[in-house]
This record gives sequence, C-alpha cells and structure tokens, in this order.
Amino acid sequence: MSDGLFAGRYELAELLGSGGMARVHRARDTRMGRIVAIKTLMPELALDPDARRRFAREAHAAGALNHPGIVTVHDQDEYRDGDTVVPYLVMEYVRGGTLSELVREQAPFEPERAVRIVCDILDALAHAHSHGTVHRDVKPANVMVTEEGAVKVADFGIARVLDTDTRLTTAGSSVGTPSYMSPEQINGRDVDARSDIYAVGCVLTELLTGKPPFHDGSALSLMYWHVHSAPPAPSTRNPRVSAELDALVMAALAKSPDDRPADAGVYRARLWAWLTAARSATLSGPATLPPSDFGLAKPAPRPAAAPAPGSTPAPAPGSAPGSASARPSAQPSPPAPPAGADPRATFGVGGALPSLPAQGPPAQPIPGPYPAGAGTPAGAGTPAAAPLEHPAYSRSPQVPLPPPYQPSTPPPVNNGTPPLHRPAVRQGPPAGPAAGVGLPSDTPPAPTPGWSARRKVLTGVAGLAVAGITVSVVLATGALGGDKPDPGPDPHPPTSAPVDQQAALQRHGGKAGTGFNGGNNGVVRPSTQTGGTVHLATSNFPDALLDPADTYDPSAWNIQRLLYRSLVSYAPAPGDKGRQLVPDLATTTGGVSDDGLTWTFHLKKGLRFQDGSAITSKDVKYGIERTFDQDVHPSGSTYLSDLLDEGQHYPGPYDDSDPGRMGLKSVATPDDGTVVFTLAKPYADFPYILAMADGAVVPPSADTGGGKDYEEHPVASGPYKVSAYVPGKSLQLVRNTEWKASTDQVRSQLPTGYQLKLYDSQQAVEQAVLDGSADLDFTQSLLDDDTETKVINDPSRKADADLAYTGATRYLSLSTDQAPFDDVLCRRAVAYAVDREQVQAALGGQYEGGDIATTMLPPTNISHDPKANMYSSTTGEAEEQYARTELTACGKPDGFSTTLVGVAGASKGQQAMEAIATALAKVGIKVTVKTMDAGAFYDTLLSPTKLKAAKWGMVYTGWVGDYPTGGGFLRQLVAPGSESNYAALDDSTLNSMIDQADTLTSPSAAKTAWTKIDAQVLSDAATVPIVYDRHLVYRGPRLTNVYQQQVLGEIDLTALGVK
Repeated sequence: MSDGLFAGRYELAELLGSGGMARVHRARDTRMGRIVAIKTLMPELALDPDARRRFAREAHAAGALNHPGIVTVHDQDEYRDGDTVVPYLVMEYVRGGTLSELVREQAPFEPERAVRIVCDILDALAHAHSHGTVHRDVKPANVMVTEEGAVKVADFGIARVLDTDTRLTTAGSSVGTPSYMSPEQINGRDVDARSDIYAVGCVLTELLTGKPPFHDGSALSLMYWHVHSAPPAPSTRNPRVSAELDALVMAALAKSPDDRPADAGVYRARLWAWLTAARSATLSGPATLPPSDFGLAKPAPRPAAAPAPGSTPAPAPGSAPGSASARPSAQPSPPAPPAGADPRATFGVGGALPSLPAQGPPAQPIPGPYPAGAGTPAGAGTPAAAPLEHPAYSRSPQVPLPPPYQPSTPPPVNNGTPPLHRPAVRQGPPAGPAAGVGLPSDTPPAPTPGWSARRKVLTGVAGLAVAGITVSVVLATGALGGDKPDPGPDPHPPTSAPVDQQAALQRHGGKAGTGFNGGNNGVVRPSTQTGGTVHLATSNFPDALLDPADTYDPSAWNIQRLLYRSLVSYAPAPGDKGRQLVPDLATTTGGVSDDGLTWTFHLKKGLRFQDGSAITSKDVKYGIERTFDQDVHPSGSTYLSDLLDEGQHYPGPYDDSDPGRMGLKSVATPDDGTVVFTLAKPYADFPYILAMADGAVVPPSADTGGGKDYEEHPVASGPYKVSAYVPGKSLQLVRNTEWKASTDQVRSQLPTGYQLKLYDSQQAVEQAVLDGSADLDFTQSLLDDDTETKVINDPSRKADADLAYTGATRYLSLSTDQAPFDDVLCRRAVAYAVDREQVQAALGGQYEGGDIATTMLPPTNISHDPKANMYSSTTGEAEEQYARTELTACGKPDGFSTTLVGVAGASKGQQAMEAIATALAKVGIKVTVKTMDAGAFYDTLLSPTKLKAAKWGMVYTGWVGDYPTGGGFLRQLVAPGSESNYAALDDSTLNSMIDQADTLTSPSAAKTAWTKIDAQVLSDAATVPIVYDRHLVYRGPRLTNVYQQQVLGEIDLTALGVK
C-alpha cells in the first residue's frame, strides 16, 4: 500500500464478496475519479506464476470486450507488497443485483420474459465469442441486472485461471459450476462457444421452471447427469412452455457440441425469431424488472429526457439491452426498497455472497470527469447517471486485428477465422497481417518497432478487425451525452444551387455508380452541392486520432486527410484509379535520380497553414523527423526512420542537437520550396511511404510539449480544421479558410463541417446510421449479423451498400523448416488440395466469405494478375488429381500428417480450418487442427525462434498491405529474417527478383516485376492464398460523392458532401 492506496491509486472500501477464486471490493479510482470494483485473486492462486500469467491473459481478452451487456474490465495489473504478489482486475461498478436473486424472487418466469433475458445474455456472449473469448462459467450469479432491468454478463474468462492448475483441479473435480457445466467441460476436454450455449440452455431452463435441468444432488451426481442423462423438457415442469420453445431449449442441451447451435449469435437469432412470432411485449423495453430484494436505495426521480430523433421504442435483434432506444417513455418503477439498503453490485464470485451492511452515500461528492450537474457517478449513492468512462484499454497499433482493416499488418483472419483488420476498427504500426480478415478479435501482443512492426492481424467473427479503444461504460447508453448525433435542423444546410454532376464525376474518376456495389468502382450521387454537416458515429476512438506521427489506423488516416497535406497523395477516385499517386503539396510525384537514391520534390506556390503562415520545405522535413521518436510517438509506422536513418541514429527533433531541430542528414531543404531525400539503397516504393500519414506537414513552432501537445492542438493544412476536440469522445471540424482549392487536386470542401461522436456500442452506431441519425460508421466495421440481415433483405437499404474489398488475403503459411514442407512438391500438394469454395462457404458465403484467391496479391494491388490461377480457378474447387501427383513426386504417395494452427474463439475461422482439413484428408494429408488464444498464438507466430521450436506445420492467417504496390504487400511476407515471413522461406531466386525490383524507378516496370514475383511466390507454395477478404459497408443516403477508396479500404471522407 502507498499512502493508504491500493496499487498507488485505489481507495479500497468494503468487501463486496468472496469465493473460491477471488475477492471483490468496492473502491474509488483516485486518478479517474470514479467508483470501481476491484477483484483480487486468492492467495493460493496468486502464488502460482502460471496462474498469474493466465489471469493476465484472460483479463486482456475480457478487457478487449466493448459491449453494453458486458461488465467492463478497465484495467489489470499486479500489486507487489514485499514478497506478496496480488494480481487484480479493475471492473465497472454496477448498481444492481444478480439474475440469481431475480430467479429466487420471480421464477418461473413467463416464457416470453425468460427468452428475452436469455437473448440479451446471448447478445453479450456473441460479442465475446466473436472476439475469441469463451465465458466458461455462465450462470445466473454471473449475470447482473441493473436498476433499469438491463442485463450485463460478468466474469469472462476468469474460470480459466483454475482450469489448468492441477493443484486446484484434482481428480473428481472440474472448474465451473456443476449445475451449468457442459459434458465436454466436465470431461476436461477443450471448450468453445458451444459450451457457453449449453450453460445458457441450463439458465433458460431455470428461468422457465425455477430450477436448472439437473439439481438437488451432489456435485459429482450433477456432473454425472450432465454427461449421461437426458435433461427433462421444461414443459414437464411448466405447462406454459410450448413445444417449439421446448425444442429450442433441448437443442442447446445436446450432449454433443456438434448438435448444438454453432455460436451465441445463431442461438439468439433462433430464440428471437420465436419471440417475434409470439408477438411478445418483451421485444421492447428492458429485459426485466429488478427484484425488490436487491436492497437498492431508490434514486430520486430525474426529468424524462426527450427521445433521440429517429429513435424507436423496440430494439432490433442484437441491440443493446437497456439502451435509450430500447426503453419505453414510461416504465413502472419497482417497489421502493428498504431505507438504507445496499446499492452495491456483486459479481458472482463463487456463489452467494454474505449479507452486507447497509451503505450510505459518501459524505462528499466524488471528484472526477463528470459533466456539470452530474454530481457523483451512478453507483456512488446519487441519482445522476455517470458519463462514459475514459478508455482503459486500446488496441496496440498494427497488430492482429479483426475486420476492417489496418494498413499492412498481419491480421488474425476471421469470420471465425484468424484475424485480419476491419469491421471493427483498425489500429497499429506498419504493414502486417491483414486486419479484419475473419479472425478472432483477440489482439496479439504489440509489435516491436521496425519493419517487423508492420503487421496487421485480422480478427473478429465474420469480419475484419475492429481496432480502436475499448470504451468503458457505467450504465450510460446512446451517444455521448445521451443523444444521437442529429443531422437536422442543420445550422449550415446544403445549398440549393444547381448540382453539377459532370464536374463531380470529372474530379472523381469519371464514372457514376448506383445501387448495390455502386461505390466500388463508381461515384454514388455525384454532386458539387455545398453546405451541411457530415455526421460520423463510432464506438471506438483510435488512440492519437489527430497526430499523424502517432497513428497506425486507416480510419484515423482517413479523417487526417481532411486536416493535413503531404507531398503526394492518392487520387480521389474509386477502383484502380484511386491507387494512383498524384501530387499534393508537391508539383509532381517526385523526381528520382538514375541510381534510385535521390528523390527531389518542389512545393507548389501559395500553400498556407490555417493561421496563414506559409508552408515551407522545413515544415515537410520536420513532420518526417517527428516520426523518428518512437518514445513520444510509439503507435506510428517506422517506414521513414527505417529508410532514412542510414546509421545516423537520429533521435527525433525533441533531442536534436541542431539549433533549428533540422538535424536529419538524409533530408535536405536547399530552399523553402525544395525537399531532397537521399536513400542508402534504392526503394522504388518511396513515394508511397510519403503518401502515408507519416508524410504530413507539421510546423515546428506548433509542436510543443515535447511532441505530446500536437494531438490536441493540430495545425491544419487541408480543407478543414479542428474547432472542438475531446480525445476519445468527440471531434468537430470546420472549414479552413486558408486552404485553396486551386492548389489541391485531392480534397474537396463541400460540407460546412464534420462531426464525429462516440456511441456506447457498435450496435448503437449501426442503428444510428440505419435510422439517419448518423451518415456513416467512422470505422466502417464489419456489420453485426442482425444489421447485415436488415441491409441485405431491404432493397432500399441494400442499394446504399457496397461489398467492399478490405485489401486482405487470407492464406495458409507452410513451414519450410519443418518436414515435409521443406519439399516444395509437398507444399504444392496442399495448394492443389485445398477446396477454397468450401472455405469461402465456411466463412459466410457471398457476403462474408470473400472472393476465391488465386494469387497472394489481392485485386486492390497494382500488381495483381487476375488471370493467374496456378492452383485453382476462380470457382475455387480442389484439384485432387494434381495434389496426388505432387504427393507422389515428393515421396509421400499415401500422404502425411501435419498440424494447422489458428486463433481460437472465432467460429467461422474454426469452420474454415476444418474445411481445409477435410479437403486435405481426401488426398491422404491428415491434419490436426489446433487453436490457441490470440495472445499465445501471436507470441509464437511473431517470433521466428519460438515458431520454429513449436514445429507448426501450417498456420491460418491473413495479411493486408499499407500501400498498394506488390512490394508493399509481399516484401515482408517473404523477406528472409522478417518476422512476418512465418514460412521461413529463403529462395535465392525470389530474393534476387526482389532486390532487382527495388532498383526500378519506372512505375510500369516495377508493377510488372512484382507481378512476376507474386508468380514466383505461388510457385514456392510457402504461402497458399485462400480468399480475398470483403465486407459489407452501409453508406447513409444523405451522402454524396460516395466511393470506396481502395488504399484506405474505406469510403473516402475527403470527397463527401450531403444533400
């Protein structure tokens, strides 16, 4: 303890409860000024280093979950007091009680009410499963019910700490709660999402009948019955349960996981369909009313808030329980509890908790970041609702992400596949595994600086990565401040001047697009109309959103293009035209010397920052120098420092000994209008690096506070500037009057401004875009299954959607340092035998499964060859005859055995790997599929030494490039010694081809060279392409000039207008 504070910052209050695993205390976070719950591991567990590591790993997985139906994990750490180590979690403090208390008071429930409660539990579990997290201990005691009747699931993953501890799991015992354990969990087998489904079936039975399926026996008896006895149908105990509902419950209670619903999302959809058919009133409003015995002091009445414009009373499937739109305008109040009752929540730590003494409100208001008039936070004894908390966790830049898509980082591919980046949000350092490629959402360890740091992993069920920060919520719903962003009445409505569609088309590539997929290769609703505000919604604010040196997230890059300019940029057009570099601040895309070592750029005339000061070559150089200081800017890419340091060990401008902070020797500024770069060796892709956020121009005088102030006080050179910014919460941009359209062929200045606001969940974001409260999902994440269904099945909505490429390729990496994959012929046998069509189906088919991949380079890459089909046609069927021929040639006519390793937790990814194994088995290749949590998976995958020692035969993953050249995608995947060269490929022919390609200064010659390199990569068969990732993007109907910018993998914000 330091100054009486636990871990130096928490004031511990009373013990809320304890069990066999942990204790929970109420506490006050003195740094953030909020009330929290702190859970500490029991001493016998804390003494075990392995248990502590598992605790930390599972806590990180739980901390990555951001859902209104999940109790938020704010932080995890270890507190040391002498020789004592105390691992702890800091969690959201919820005013309410547990579902077990509700069951004691109200069960059996009306069937419709029971199903609605379980649907909300499943909604939370579906989010967790999509992020690779299995609860493992679902039971009423681990489900919170708030004062408003909303459901929140607690204690994700904590049971796993005990699961592999042989001292605590002795013969005859298993981790979990016997009344709710699945047969496979009891037998000590691997568990996945389907084990949680079984537990939910037990909970639903208890809600319907008052008891779980098996009860009134010893722990061993209960576990025996779960494994060997048929559960009774709920209708045998409650005649109000229909035969249809009986069948749904019994499906969840199937003994074999294969006979249960595949995951929480599937099961929820079936139950919701039953609820809808029943025309139940429980479709709207909170899941339930809180029990009278919660002991909650009734809060003083608050004035009713006006409903958000466009809100509807009934939540759609998948909407957050207890959200503003889910509550009716009036709701019966629960009976007033006894005076002085306990307003605290417990978290199901090992069964029923001891009774607690009455607790009154604190004597003084608790200081903290609360809005004026909010008083102390909810849960602290006051009636005011607490605002959204500051984020406690954020995804590391450029690491395996789930859907939508970060630039160049190895992604865990998903859809239940390993992660790649986009649908959810992307963040991280340079190129790497593709993010958002149907991988689980667990985030791998943060990459180390350097080329190896450029990895984008894709995670997330059915989608690309959602990078971004996990925002903790204390019973707050809807957009920050309680209201959705409302586009009307707009103080700056669009003009009524005639619209010149031809002028808009001329600027943006010349082709109009309409209807579904219209934005992929055309401009939807071309217009020159000005005025109005573009409303952007997000549930994940990227870290360092506005500092170009400290961000590695496509969504951040997208909005930064409104603020900052660089020497070169990408053409403002859809399709392949958007991959072309065009001059921005410079007059050309750069002049290069014959030896490829010197690049010269001349600035245009009349360039100015928002304060009217001239933009000079020194501002260009300074912006580049900032990226060298990875201590101040740890989240940015390292491309420029890798290319330009050249042994100088330049520390960045903050420790620069040069009086003008211009000490980087490889960048010269002979005059105010000229910038000269000198490289140590040729690098044909150098201008593409300058087009990234790293190349943004920054005035040295504005970069105060050792570089840390620029994020909140940026200086614009583009068409918009910041008028208001609350990091992590909101951003408002207005027109920059010093910007001149005549100097900028990339950006437009149609809207009066842009507003970005935070919502409490991704579901809320999607609902806001669907109902018109917002125009666009800022991160353009993978759509929730329910939202996707609404869009696909509604012709008018589908017409405003694109099935967009993320730029990621899902592929198999075959370990060339492990037999038999040290033989290229055995590797080719795998490439021929994979049935890509079946993998595509496993990943979700037409709208989620992507396109069949015939090369490693995706269609969004300049060097992609659409005619290449060495191992498979575009239909994706297996070539079994050729596979057997290759097996015979490599001396394995009867096949061989190997392993396939991927990230656990994403059902569609698991199904994809099983489809691969099934196809290979047809030619005699016996595959053992192995899944691991994301932390352990990437800890091994990103370490060549550990990867070799692990002896993995094949790895299922994904990759996306940071820029659209062949080198930008392939270089790191095949370069000897690269951390991203998971296959350990070292082909002298290939290496020579790459060295030669890097000397080329002609774009067309470089394009051809990398197409040939891609063909050589296919011939080596160390990487086997499976599918090109795509995801559904919905664009608000008010937006004009809408198109998919292929390099960003997003709708181009710089072109938008509103009608």
